[in-house]
Amino acid sequence: MKLILAIFLVISLSAEAHAQNPREMAGDRHRITVTHELETKGDGSSSNSRGGHEYVEQIVNVRPDGTERVYDLPLGPSDDQRLINWHFPVRIFQAYDGSMQLLNREEMEGRREAWLKAADISPEACGSWYFTWAAFQVECDPESVLATIEAFDIQPGSLADGELFHHPAALEPARLALQNSVGDGATYRVKLTVSPDSVHREDARSDVVLGEILQEPISFEEAYVERKSEEIAGVIEVFLEADPYGQVWRRTTSTEMARVGADGRVERQSSKEVVMREALLRATP
Repeated sequence: MKLILAIFLVISLSAEAHAQNPREMAGDRHRITVTHELETKGDGSSSNSRGGHEYVEQIVNVRPDGTERVYDLPLGPSDDQRLINWHFPVRIFQAYDGSMQLLNREEMEGRREAWLKAADISPEACGSWYFTWAAFQVECDPESVLATIEAFDIQPGSLADGELFHHPAALEPARLALQNSVGDGATYRVKLTVSPDSVHREDARSDVVLGEILQEPISFEEAYVERKSEEIAGVIEVFLEADPYGQVWRRTTSTEMARVGADGRVERQSSKEVVMREALLRATP
């Protein structure tokens, strides 16, 4: 199932290409942690939220055209959360151009059917939304896990001073700037302008979901037109910390954004996301 995260930055950073990492070997294992926080202020009120997720990545096979990887959650076989998180473990092939494909679809579909049966959920409910302590979607598509993996893929296509860096929520790409370089790695920084249209579309999609939960349906087109009346301004700042081989092990993304509604009310949001990829085990040649 898919949880709506009330944070603007939990979206994937796009990459133009992925060069082969000469250090990756079959048997390598990494811990990936994602933490995020959001603060919103406006109209005399304020709110904040934070959360995080953890994944385990294993390199299964390094091929001439890409790498086979397995992603899983740090859950035991009998953990109560194992059934509901039927997408994991997932085995993928990631080509060096960044494209991905599932390699264990049949196994995932079997786990999905077991979850639907145990939860007494009809297949017709797939894709629908409901609310408990937060909004959840009955997600039944194995392919949907690829978006999750893309979101914590922190290696850009090219990592060097002056290289263009793309962010899907930015108005246009900007160039990386080398902040410091020492024997054990380097840090790069880039500052981008928030795309108002990207925010409008994301908000419109949330409005559609909320309408479904409240049984007050609204189309995306209607929600988008309403959101277009808001003025959006903001900046995205990204720091990439890399090891001596140019492999990024931590990405920190911060956004400062203000929106002005048609009624003139101003809402300000500050958000931060940190994704870390730490080695747990290095295979030996």
